Amino acid sequence: MSKPRNRIQAAYVLVLQRLLKSRVPFLVGGAHAMHEYGQIVRETKDLDLFCRPRDSSAILGLLSELGYSLEVTDPEWLAKGRRKDILIDVIFGTGNRRHKVSDEWIERGRLTKVFDLEVRLLPPEEMILCKIYVQERDRYDGADINHIIRKSGAIIDWKHLLAAMDADWELLFAQILNFRFVYPSERNIIPAWMIQEMIARLDVQRKAPVPVDR
Repeated sequence: MSKPRNRIQAAYVLVLQRLLKSRVPFLVGGAHAMHEYGQIVRETKDLDLFCRPRDSSAILGLLSELGYSLEVTDPEWLAKGRRKDILIDVIFGTGNRRHKVSDEWIERGRLTKVFDLEVRLLPPEEMILCKIYVQERDRYDGADINHIIRKSGAIIDWKHLLAAMDADWELLFAQILNFRFVYPSERNIIPAWMIQEMIARLDVQRKAPVPVDR
Protein backbone atom coordinates (compact mmCIF):
# COMPACT_ATOMS: atom_id res chain seq x y z
CA MET A 1 0.00 0.00 0.00
CA SER A 2 1.09 3.57 -0.71
CA LYS A 3 1.86 6.53 1.52
CA PRO A 4 -0.58 7.40 4.36
CA ARG A 5 -3.62 9.43 3.28
CA ASN A 6 -4.95 10.47 6.69
CA ARG A 7 -4.03 10.83 10.36
CA ILE A 8 -4.99 7.24 11.22
CA GLN A 9 -2.71 5.83 8.56
CA ALA A 10 -0.01 8.26 9.70
CA ALA A 11 -0.36 6.76 13.19
CA TYR A 12 0.10 3.27 11.72
CA VAL A 13 3.26 4.47 9.98
CA LEU A 14 4.68 5.77 13.26
CA VAL A 15 3.99 2.43 14.97
CA LEU A 16 5.62 0.49 12.13
CA GLN A 17 8.64 2.80 12.13
CA ARG A 18 9.12 2.35 15.86
CA LEU A 19 8.77 -1.43 15.54
CA LEU A 20 11.31 -1.60 12.73
CA LYS A 21 13.72 0.51 14.77
CA SER A 22 13.22 -1.73 17.83
CA ARG A 23 14.02 -4.87 15.76
CA VAL A 24 11.24 -6.80 17.51
CA PRO A 25 10.11 -9.41 14.93
CA PHE A 26 6.55 -8.92 13.66
CA LEU A 27 4.29 -9.55 10.70
CA VAL A 28 1.58 -7.35 9.22
CA GLY A 29 -1.75 -9.02 8.48
CA GLY A 30 -5.33 -7.82 8.05
CA ALA A 31 -6.32 -5.60 5.15
CA HIS A 32 -2.73 -5.15 4.02
CA ALA A 33 -2.18 -8.89 3.61
CA MET A 34 -5.63 -9.27 2.04
CA HIS A 35 -4.69 -6.66 -0.55
CA GLU A 36 -1.43 -8.48 -1.31
CA TYR A 37 -2.81 -12.01 -1.55
CA GLY A 38 -6.45 -11.53 -2.55
CA GLN A 39 -6.20 -8.23 -4.43
CA ILE A 40 -9.11 -6.97 -2.33
CA VAL A 41 -8.90 -3.32 -1.30
CA ARG A 42 -10.48 -2.41 2.03
CA GLU A 43 -10.35 0.65 4.22
CA THR A 44 -8.68 -0.92 7.21
CA LYS A 45 -10.29 -0.24 10.60
CA ASP A 46 -7.19 -1.32 12.48
CA LEU A 47 -3.60 -2.47 12.08
CA ASP A 48 -3.05 -6.19 12.64
CA LEU A 49 0.39 -7.03 14.00
CA PHE A 50 1.35 -10.67 14.44
CA CYS A 51 4.17 -11.62 16.79
CA ARG A 52 5.50 -14.52 18.81
CA PRO A 53 3.90 -14.75 22.28
CA ARG A 54 7.20 -13.88 23.93
CA ASP A 55 7.42 -10.63 21.94
CA SER A 56 3.90 -9.39 22.68
CA SER A 57 4.89 -7.56 25.88
CA ALA A 58 7.62 -5.64 24.03
CA ILE A 59 5.19 -4.50 21.34
CA LEU A 60 2.57 -3.55 23.92
CA GLY A 61 5.22 -1.60 25.81
CA LEU A 62 6.09 0.30 22.63
CA LEU A 63 2.41 1.11 22.07
CA SER A 64 2.12 2.34 25.64
CA GLU A 65 5.07 4.69 25.05
CA LEU A 66 3.19 6.07 22.04
CA GLY A 67 0.15 6.88 24.18
CA TYR A 68 -2.02 3.82 23.53
CA SER A 69 -4.15 2.32 26.27
CA LEU A 70 -3.70 -1.43 26.44
CA GLU A 71 -6.16 -4.30 26.75
CA VAL A 72 -5.33 -7.99 26.89
CA THR A 73 -8.48 -9.30 25.22
CA ASP A 74 -7.44 -12.93 25.52
CA PRO A 75 -4.11 -13.96 27.12
CA GLU A 76 -3.94 -16.93 24.75
CA TRP A 77 -3.85 -14.98 21.51
CA LEU A 78 -4.93 -11.31 21.40
CA ALA A 79 -4.21 -7.89 22.89
CA LYS A 80 -5.18 -4.39 21.72
CA GLY A 81 -3.80 -0.89 21.81
CA ARG A 82 -6.24 2.04 21.53
CA ARG A 83 -5.71 5.76 21.16
CA LYS A 84 -9.00 7.54 20.53
CA ASP A 85 -10.25 6.00 17.25
CA ILE A 86 -6.94 4.31 16.37
CA LEU A 87 -6.81 0.57 17.02
CA ILE A 88 -3.81 -1.76 16.88
CA ASP A 89 -4.38 -5.51 17.26
CA VAL A 90 -1.44 -7.49 18.63
CA ILE A 91 -2.04 -11.11 17.65
CA PHE A 92 0.14 -13.97 18.88
CA GLY A 93 -2.06 -16.98 18.15
CA THR A 94 -5.32 -18.05 16.53
CA GLY A 95 -8.75 -17.42 17.99
CA ASN A 96 -9.43 -21.11 18.60
CA ARG A 97 -6.13 -21.39 20.54
CA ARG A 98 -4.88 -24.24 18.36
CA HIS A 99 -1.92 -22.38 16.89
CA LYS A 100 0.68 -19.89 18.13
CA VAL A 101 2.76 -17.48 16.07
CA SER A 102 6.16 -19.17 15.85
CA ASP A 103 9.68 -18.54 14.60
CA GLU A 104 8.63 -20.30 11.40
CA TRP A 105 5.79 -17.83 10.82
CA ILE A 106 8.22 -14.94 11.16
CA GLU A 107 10.86 -16.52 8.92
CA ARG A 108 8.30 -17.32 6.22
CA GLY A 109 6.86 -13.79 6.23
CA ARG A 110 6.92 -12.20 2.77
CA LEU A 111 8.79 -8.94 2.33
CA THR A 112 6.70 -6.12 0.89
CA LYS A 113 6.07 -2.42 1.37
CA VAL A 114 3.28 -1.03 3.53
CA PHE A 115 3.05 2.77 3.45
CA ASP A 116 6.48 2.72 1.75
CA LEU A 117 8.02 0.83 4.68
CA GLU A 118 9.58 -2.57 4.06
CA VAL A 119 7.90 -5.06 6.36
CA ARG A 120 7.07 -8.75 6.42
CA LEU A 121 3.52 -9.84 5.70
CA LEU A 122 1.77 -12.75 7.33
CA PRO A 123 2.38 -15.70 4.93
CA PRO A 124 -0.66 -16.69 2.82
CA GLU A 125 -0.79 -20.16 4.39
CA GLU A 126 -0.94 -18.73 7.90
CA MET A 127 -3.49 -16.17 6.76
CA ILE A 128 -5.71 -19.03 5.60
CA LEU A 129 -5.00 -20.83 8.88
CA CYS A 130 -6.24 -17.83 10.85
CA LYS A 131 -9.35 -17.32 8.73
CA ILE A 132 -10.51 -20.87 8.08
CA TYR A 133 -11.83 -21.40 11.61
CA VAL A 134 -13.91 -18.20 11.54
CA GLN A 135 -17.37 -19.61 10.86
CA GLU A 136 -19.68 -17.87 13.28
CA ARG A 137 -23.17 -16.45 13.02
CA ASP A 138 -21.91 -12.89 12.61
CA ARG A 139 -18.73 -13.57 10.66
CA TYR A 140 -17.56 -16.01 8.03
CA ASP A 141 -14.13 -15.66 6.41
CA GLY A 142 -14.50 -18.36 3.76
CA ALA A 143 -15.05 -15.79 1.00
CA ASP A 144 -11.73 -14.14 1.89
CA ILE A 145 -9.99 -17.50 1.61
CA ASN A 146 -11.52 -18.07 -1.81
CA HIS A 147 -10.07 -14.74 -2.98
CA ILE A 148 -6.65 -15.67 -1.57
CA ILE A 149 -6.69 -19.05 -3.33
CA ARG A 150 -7.87 -17.50 -6.59
CA LYS A 151 -5.18 -14.81 -6.70
CA SER A 152 -2.32 -16.49 -4.83
CA GLY A 153 -3.00 -20.21 -5.20
CA ALA A 154 0.10 -20.62 -7.36
CA ILE A 155 2.41 -19.47 -4.54
CA ILE A 156 0.64 -21.25 -1.68
CA ASP A 157 2.71 -24.02 -0.12
CA TRP A 158 -0.08 -26.57 0.03
CA LYS A 159 2.03 -29.18 1.81
CA HIS A 160 2.85 -26.68 4.53
CA LEU A 161 -0.82 -25.69 4.89
CA LEU A 162 -1.95 -29.32 5.06
CA ALA A 163 0.68 -30.11 7.71
CA ALA A 164 -0.46 -27.12 9.78
CA MET A 165 -4.09 -28.27 9.57
CA ASP A 166 -3.44 -31.99 9.72
CA ALA A 167 -5.86 -32.70 12.57
CA ASP A 168 -8.52 -30.52 10.92
CA TRP A 169 -8.04 -31.62 7.33
CA GLU A 170 -11.82 -31.90 6.83
CA LEU A 171 -12.17 -28.16 7.32
CA LEU A 172 -9.52 -27.55 4.67
CA PHE A 173 -11.22 -30.03 2.33
CA ALA A 174 -14.54 -28.23 2.82
CA GLN A 175 -12.90 -24.93 1.89
CA ILE A 176 -11.33 -26.45 -1.20
CA LEU A 177 -14.70 -27.83 -2.31
CA ASN A 178 -16.26 -24.42 -1.68
CA PHE A 179 -13.61 -22.79 -3.86
CA ARG A 180 -14.19 -25.31 -6.66
CA PHE A 181 -17.92 -24.56 -6.52
CA VAL A 182 -17.49 -20.77 -6.51
CA TYR A 183 -14.77 -20.66 -9.19
CA PRO A 184 -15.24 -23.79 -11.37
CA SER A 185 -13.17 -22.38 -14.24
CA GLU A 186 -10.20 -21.91 -11.88
CA ARG A 187 -10.47 -25.07 -9.81
CA ASN A 188 -7.25 -26.46 -11.33
CA ILE A 189 -5.28 -24.00 -9.22
CA ILE A 190 -5.71 -26.56 -6.40
CA PRO A 191 -3.02 -29.21 -7.01
CA ALA A 192 -4.37 -32.57 -8.14
CA TRP A 193 -2.40 -34.38 -5.44
CA MET A 194 -4.19 -32.30 -2.81
CA ILE A 195 -7.61 -33.44 -4.02
CA GLN A 196 -6.42 -37.05 -4.15
CA GLU A 197 -5.03 -36.80 -0.61
CA MET A 198 -8.32 -35.42 0.71
CA ILE A 199 -10.34 -38.16 -0.99
CA ALA A 200 -8.00 -40.84 0.36
CA ARG A 201 -8.34 -39.47 3.89
CA LEU A 202 -12.11 -39.35 3.53
CA ASP A 203 -12.17 -42.99 2.39
CA VAL A 204 -10.10 -44.07 5.39
CA GLN A 205 -12.32 -42.10 7.74
CA ARG A 206 -15.48 -43.54 6.17
CA LYS A 207 -14.34 -47.05 7.08
CA ALA A 208 -13.35 -46.15 10.64
CA PRO A 209 -15.68 -46.46 13.66
CA VAL A 210 -17.92 -43.45 14.27
CA PRO A 211 -16.50 -41.31 17.14
CA VAL A 212 -18.41 -41.22 20.41
CA ASP A 213 -17.27 -37.68 21.22
CA ARG A 214 -19.38 -35.02 19.52
